[in-house]
Amino acid sequence: MSPGPPGKPPLQSDRIDLLSPHRVDPAVPIEDVGSTRKELIGAGIVRHVGLSEAAAATIRAAHAVQPVAAIQSEYSRWTGEPESQILPLCAEREIGFVPWSPLGQGSLTGRIDSSARLEGSDWHKNFPRYTPEAIAANRALVRLLQDLAAAKATRTTHDLAAIAKTSASVEIHDARLPEAILQYSYR
Repeated sequence: MSPGPPGKPPLQSDRIDLLSPHRVDPAVPIEDVGSTRKELIGAGIVRHVGLSEAAAATIRAAHAVQPVAAIQSEYSRWTGEPESQILPLCAEREIGFVPWSPLGQGSLTGRIDSSARLEGSDWHKNFPRYTPEAIAANRALVRLLQDLAAAKATRTTHDLAAIAKTSASVEIHDARLPEAILQYSYR
């Protein structure tokens, strides 16, 4: 078992279920990364590996060395980039897809507008979508989404039953309930 940070409970696990770096390091060949991760799996330290924000060619190269279990990428109405290559590749290779930032890193919340002041260490200021010009230009999209949300689309009992049936068939290993998940976190 991993001892965990000082003063915190142990992880209560002797392995990592999913090892996934948050970015691909262009200075390190992905095949080298794949070989190292394959060794960790062989040693029983890691069960599955993933990648984050990786290009299709990188995913293919990594998957050739060691099967990739999951790809994490920004995916929202703001950025549909995964739709053209990544999602089809994931389906083809049976790789799970983990979307992050469904609200476009705050852009689609309506809270970042022309009055927003992005200063100091605010990471938003490093992205083109947060320039005053881009914020103003994209305000129409934000208003459209707000109007759609205000329309309050409803789901029928049949819709909810179909969602419940589908979600129940999704295989989840280890902890499933929030209480069990919190037990393994440091909260």
